[in-house]
Amino acid sequence: SLVSQCAGGVALSRIHARAVCCLGDSQVFSRVVGGSWPLLTGGTFGVGLGLGLCSALVVFDDPGDALEPVQAIGLCYLAAACCQ
Repeated sequence: SLVSQCAGGVALSRIHARAVCCLGDSQVFSRVVGGSWPLLTGGTFGVGLGLGLCSALVVFDDPGDALEPVQAIGLCYLAAACCQ
């Protein structure tokens, strides 16, 4: 899911870059999509980062520290859900 969300964000930004290159207008997506273009791309990356952080907390857990990754999973999923 992390890879898919980040790939989706990269694909959206590449579509924007190609449209700007072809049309020569940097505001082309802002006029078509409106003000939600930055929210769409930022939200897509935010979901990927939230899920990736959740995975990283579990994979790189140090048993000796005070941070319990199971307790942080809910916050990571909440952040990803807000970005979605």
